[in-house]
Amino acid sequence: MHGHDPQADVARVAGWIDDLAAHEQATERIMAMGLAAVEPLADYLRRGPQAISQPRVLAVRMLARLHDARVPGLLRRLLHDHPLHGLPPHLAESEYRVKDAAVEALALTQGCATAEDVLFAIRHERLPAAVRAAGFLRLTSLAPALAGLLADDVLAEPAATALSALRPESVAIVEAHIRAWLDAETDTARTRLGLVRGFAWLATGPAARDDTLQRQGLRHPCAAVRAAAALAMREGAAEPVVQALAHGVLGRDGLLALACRDRLRHIGPALFEPAMDALCADAEPDVYGNLHPADGNARRWLLRQVLRQAVVNPERLRYIVSCVAPDELAACLYHVATPSIERHADRRARDRSAVVRGWSKADEKAGYLAGLLGDADPMVRRTAYQALHGYLAACQVRIPLRALPASAWRRSPLRCLRLLLAPRPRTT
Repeated sequence: MHGHDPQADVARVAGWIDDLAAHEQATERIMAMGLAAVEPLADYLRRGPQAISQPRVLAVRMLARLHDARVPGLLRRLLHDHPLHGLPPHLAESEYRVKDAAVEALALTQGCATAEDVLFAIRHERLPAAVRAAGFLRLTSLAPALAGLLADDVLAEPAATALSALRPESVAIVEAHIRAWLDAETDTARTRLGLVRGFAWLATGPAARDDTLQRQGLRHPCAAVRAAAALAMREGAAEPVVQALAHGVLGRDGLLALACRDRLRHIGPALFEPAMDALCADAEPDVYGNLHPADGNARRWLLRQVLRQAVVNPERLRYIVSCVAPDELAACLYHVATPSIERHADRRARDRSAVVRGWSKADEKAGYLAGLLGDADPMVRRTAYQALHGYLAACQVRIPLRALPASAWRRSPLRCLRLLLAPRPRTT
């Protein structure tokens, strides 16, 4: 039996762990040893940091699976020994993973990880597992430390998750940090990051009873902060809120942009002017104050939203044409020829509005020409457009949206737009 020779067990377990290609077999053999494997595993960990982290991480995880009374003390010692700031870079990177596994194992061992252990792992070793453990163990006393991490580039995401697990106690603490960042004497990239993530975190929970902080955030010089503050507002249709969200869609923060999109989907007509303001901007600043061209997909998404509202409004269409590049406009026009837009046009036709006055359903010639705008042959499309444009001018009528088929919007979007924007026929 292995247990009869402790020194042989130590060498055997070390050999299994050091064989990186056979860790699955090592796991099975160590589990077969049972509690006799505790001391060999502890001896292996006492050897100290090494350049490759996988063997020591395996030793930590096997210790945690043995459920022995000695295990928490061994893991706690591993957490506190060999501070990362005192190790050479190559060893610090390896031991970082080992300590992260150790604090995760401590958290999963019922009642063994104390608030002091977790706080040490957060403040001194900056371990993501410690941040997650604070939420998993509901250590509300650590909420202030977690809120401060919202301004941290590495630990902000696990900190937000942990703070969500500590709701509702954590809400007031996050608001206190936001207030401090807003009132800071110096506006830095770090405070801006904290504000963006803090407001975005508030937006994931129930609506706040008081929007004072959010209104203050809407006046911040950073567009990303204004967008995040708008997400956390209870009143989502006010003009400053919509404008901040529109610029947030075009910003560099991908998650923030997606959240702004979701909020803007249901804004309605109030979106048009703020969206056009954002689309007319040459570039969007990030939290560091650097200007970047907006992502093309984001611009096209925002443009499609305003086109869906403006496609039955010639004045708004003309304004869009004057502000947006033709190729960008052409890429979006086909997508607005949806059934919902066709229903708008049908309703306008039933109302006998000026847009469709004089248009006859029985006018087969114009209908035939409109269909040819979607022909596969570019020569046919060009000839059909010229003929239809001349026919409408001669008859002094305007073509209704419902008369332009989806194939025409797909193949000749700009021609369709020019037909819709043709001068209003003279009235006698």
